[in-house]
Amino acid sequence: MKILGFLVAIIILAVYLGIVNIGLTFIGLSYFAGNPIALQISIFAAMPLFFFAAYRARRYIMARTRWRGIRFGMDGGAGGYTIRAMWYWFLTIITGGLLYPYQQFKLTKFMADRTWFGDLKFHQNGSWAGLFAYWVWLYIAVGLGALAAWGLAADPGNPMTTVIGWLIIVVSYISFFVMMLRYEVVAFRYLWSNRTLGEARFQNDIMPGQIISVYLVGTLLVAICTSLISAVVLAAILGVGYYVQGVEVLSQLEQLNTMANGVPSIDDPVQAITGLALTLAFIYIVFFAFPFAFSQIFITRPILQRKSEAMVIHDAQLLTQSRQREHDHAAEAGGFADALGVDVGAGF
Repeated sequence: MKILGFLVAIIILAVYLGIVNIGLTFIGLSYFAGNPIALQISIFAAMPLFFFAAYRARRYIMARTRWRGIRFGMDGGAGGYTIRAMWYWFLTIITGGLLYPYQQFKLTKFMADRTWFGDLKFHQNGSWAGLFAYWVWLYIAVGLGALAAWGLAADPGNPMTTVIGWLIIVVSYISFFVMMLRYEVVAFRYLWSNRTLGEARFQNDIMPGQIISVYLVGTLLVAICTSLISAVVLAAILGVGYYVQGVEVLSQLEQLNTMANGVPSIDDPVQAITGLALTLAFIYIVFFAFPFAFSQIFITRPILQRKSEAMVIHDAQLLTQSRQREHDHAAEAGGFADALGVDVGAGF
């Protein structure tokens, strides 16, 4: 059924994007004199579908997840989630990212409050202000970097100013990514520690250092493993390339008779096509396939493990009061997510 949903989603996406692009192109040619920047607005046509797909995919996963034989599930609400997501993202953009915690909390609450375990309902407590207290540190890092850049521009000839300025910029750049990772961890911890299921409540004590260490070690392992296997693949591809080249040389030698009789030799395109195909395959393997596979092993899985190990359910015995819910088919729910490449993650 999921492959059927994927095929249906592909057809709907093709028709929808085709109609939207035609309409936007007409508007651009009619009112913007073919301005290429105005025509690029069509890229935003798929944004509502990403939000729509994210909610439907989450519902699909919940409908097929059980714990102790009791089904999870989600209420319908993909349309409402899409409208809210578009509005919250608009607020986030026009405020320079300042309201991102507000957007994150509201969308997470919308999903959590519509999620069930049997006949017990999840509920997201807390406030977006609890997330904002951690988010503001990113702006401090950006502000220090901007201040250092202003100092460099104001006094470019002073060696001391140059050294200190670039040092602050580098530290701010690194701090920004560290603070971003820290925010993701504390946001996960805050949201789950303020979530209930029926009368039971959750608590998560994951620490930012645990996740940052996974990223550092995992990234190093991904780079090492990708480099080693890529070297083996490159050697194999070069071997195939030399073999094809040898076959081509033999073919040219066989044509010497024809060339001696005055008939020009025709270049065989097989070598060029084979070389291009092998190059593209190598680029895909080195920059996409291997890094993705190894990141799942050395980064994604350990992070999920640490988050799960830090989870505590208080009054868990109350969950035994849950009764089985009716199966939610939602057969097409995963189709849009697969077609758009939406990653709904392993937790919200």
